[in-house]
Order: sequence, then structure tokens, then C-alpha cells
Amino acid sequence: GPVSARSEHSRRDRSEQALSLIAEIGKRLNAERAERYTVPIASGIIAGESIMGVIVAALNNFVLT
Repeated sequence: GPVSARSEHSRRDRSEQALSLIAEIGKRLNAERAERYTVPIASGIIAGESIMGVIVAALNNFVLT
């Protein structure tokens, strides 16, 4: 069924918290490597989420109608 804006928002908050925790653990394990890779990995995750949103919207509009 449809996902409410509130449940989508809380799911995104949990995802951001989990990724922040992973980044913090990486920083504590190897600060130099975390400094080098945290921003590119986060950017890739954001871009991937956006691309998946476009794919899902296209599927919903053109394939699954």
C-alpha cells in the first residue's frame, strides 16, 4: 500500500543514523582512511538513492500500470 510521509521520514532518519554510526566506527578504526572515503561513499549512497527513486517512478508509471 501507500507509504505515509511520516513512515518514510522515520525510515530515512534510521538510515541516516545507521550510516552515521558506520562512519564514526570507520573514523575510530582508521581516521585517515575515513577522511578520504566517507564523503565519496556518502555521495554515492545519495546518488544511488536518487537513481532508484527515478527507476521506481518510471516502473510505477510505465510498466506497472
